[in-house]
Amino acid sequence: MINRHVSTLLVAYLHNELTEGEKLRVCRHLKSCEQCREEYRELASVHRALKFMPEAAVSTEITRKPPRYWNYTSVAAVATVLVLAVWLWYTPDRPLTVAKLQGSPLLEGKPVVEIGRFEPGQCIQTDGRSAAQIDLEGKGHVNVKPNSEVQLVQAQPNERRLKLMKGMIEAFVSTPPRMFVVETPTATAVDMGCAYTLATESDGATRLHVRLGFVILQSKVMTSIVPEGASCRSEAKIGVGTPIFDDASPDFRDAVQRLDRNNFDELALSQTVAGARKEDALTLWHLVPRIPPYNRTALIQALRRMVPLPEGTTAKEMSSLNPATLRKWRDAILPSAKALN
Repeated sequence: MINRHVSTLLVAYLHNELTEGEKLRVCRHLKSCEQCREEYRELASVHRALKFMPEAAVSTEITRKPPRYWNYTSVAAVATVLVLAVWLWYTPDRPLTVAKLQGSPLLEGKPVVEIGRFEPGQCIQTDGRSAAQIDLEGKGHVNVKPNSEVQLVQAQPNERRLKLMKGMIEAFVSTPPRMFVVETPTATAVDMGCAYTLATESDGATRLHVRLGFVILQSKVMTSIVPEGASCRSEAKIGVGTPIFDDASPDFRDAVQRLDRNNFDELALSQTVAGARKEDALTLWHLVPRIPPYNRTALIQALRRMVPLPEGTTAKEMSSLNPATLRKWRDAILPSAKALN
């Protein structure tokens, strides 16, 4: 039965965060349930890829004096980079493959019997009883859920881009950061190596939930960093919302969502500050630039009690939205976000 599956415990099981009783339950269930075993294998492969992903760092080569004269090695290195850049720029889109998971998914209106060739510009459609899987050339896959429509926009070596036109997808991705992108009617999800679900709702809103790693959800004017165990919505009228952790209290969630809709709502702001836990620091950090300057003091004070200001920065710089200060505080709250620098 569906309600006996252990999907909701698999990420915590990977991180060794369960009690002994919960571990035993998951272990026993995985021995007998192929569906959960497959999901665990997918999550584990993404988790392994994240562990070996190098942290972003500023190269010390930048600070060294350039050589006075070019030598043949330097010229050859530059030529190699230029050739690679030209190759990436001019390489035509490559088709992906799509496989039937259940029912009769359609590829450009024709049933996918087993495996189909998914060309840029084409669409996959599923009804209430069908589902499909898009292979990302050995770097993960995307499950297209029932009642969904997905278009392949681009399939270059340096970027695979889909458009979720309706419904839901479930992505398990181990490509390097920013190489897998999904467009929706109200936002764009940029994968940083993770597992997540992305859905469009009847009113055109986008809902993102991250199970492993983190995802950047962005629109033309707003960006949110959504980490493991958090969700974020994007609506046409308000843009990309503030990420909220799944275990946040209902009152805190309600207050943050009210602030997303009206950033002048001082009652919602006071309820957000009052209901925030240390674990909600990233949510507060996202709110700082989204509320009026005269209301930032209380928010920054609450955030400082959770995560001290990084050395060499000030609350005044934070209130004035100094980019370097915002970035340093973000990295102190979510160290994995250093990959964005």
